[in-house]
Amino acid sequence: MRITRWDTAAEIIKQTRISQSEVELLEEAVAKQVDLSHANLPGYPLSGANLNRARLADACLSGADLDHARLAGANLAGAVLSRADLSRADLSGANLSGADLAGAILVGADLSGAELIGANLAGADLSYSSVASANRSGADLSNVRLLGCCELPLSSPQFIQSSLRRAMLDYRARHPNVPIVDDLDRRILDSITSGGALDMDAWHTCDTTHCRAGWAIHLAGNRGYALENSTDAAEAGAAIYLASTGRLPNFFASHDRALQDIAAWAALAAWGVPQ
Repeated sequence: MRITRWDTAAEIIKQTRISQSEVELLEEAVAKQVDLSHANLPGYPLSGANLNRARLADACLSGADLDHARLAGANLAGAVLSRADLSRADLSGANLSGADLAGAILVGADLSGAELIGANLAGADLSYSSVASANRSGADLSNVRLLGCCELPLSSPQFIQSSLRRAMLDYRARHPNVPIVDDLDRRILDSITSGGALDMDAWHTCDTTHCRAGWAIHLAGNRGYALENSTDAAEAGAAIYLASTGRLPNFFASHDRALQDIAAWAALAAWGVPQ
């Protein structure tokens, strides 16, 4: 069965699942192998969606939120994904031949084994991504950001160690005056779980309550606050994170997502990953 418009596919599935959200409906359509070629989904909030092996050739997903989405083995040939957020998305083995990924955010994405033949990646951000065994023949890689991008599998500790350490040391060399907080995410998590609090709606609420950037500034002590006073909280938090870990988290994520991400990176300390 071929469905050329998502609205039509949704109506078909709603006949049996009328209480589901649009994301759940789309996931079920994918699970049923509904052909969603040419689906019109620009700007859709699909963060974390399970779209493994989706049939989305020539679909329009421009500007869609696909952060942490699972798209392993998906057919996205010719799809429009320009300016889409694919941070940490699993695109392993996906067919992205001829896809438009111009300006897309692919930070931390797994593109191992993906087909990128003739894809437009101009201006995309592939920082900390894995392109192990990906076929990039004829792909437009002009102005692509490749900080920490690696040919190693994304899941390997070696990939995480090598890419982040290179990025961290490079940033420290270029910005020697930025304060460094060792084991930053672990220390934030320890502070939160021992009487402090995470409040993603404000940089600083009190001495024991901050957002993620605010905690980075606070843990950097007087030098952290001095940096904030000379710039702003977002810039200071970003600088401290880059100097301390080699990466830049999402300071505008929801409370639950930010806490989950902090805990995940803190757990990687056992692998020797920059914290």
